[in-house]
Amino acid sequence: KKYFQSKARSDGGLVHRVTPREDGCFTVKFKQEEDALRVCKKSSHVMSDATLTVTPLFFFELGDNCNGIYDVSKHSVPLPSVLIMENVDDHFENFLKQSNPVVEQLNLELKKKHAKVVFDEKTQMECLLDPAPL
Repeated sequence: KKYFQSKARSDGGLVHRVTPREDGCFTVKFKQEEDALRVCKKSSHVMSDATLTVTPLFFFELGDNCNGIYDVSKHSVPLPSVLIMENVDDHFENFLKQSNPVVEQLNLELKKKHAKVVFDEKTQMECLLDPAPL
């Protein structure tokens, strides 16, 4: 919120609220429409060494409860590839391979993070997110 309220940093103005969205983006609602337009016109936004992608989000007469329309192509996040875990303790790995209840519990916890552990030739983590667009 502070970043978008700083005219010097973002070219913004007074912010009404910042709301996280289910798709991992954030909605920033400005008190004045011209502040939002000015922020969107700025070519580069960097906050805490991270480059932000800023695009306008349009709402219709349905109000703030609708999803709105924005440029989805600018807000895509690449999915991580399979993570092969190296230097796993052999005793620990053998224990996991032989203990289905422990692996099930581990995968229940990993599912909250959209991942699962797979024991193949090497122990690996897989991303469970669907790469198909929503």
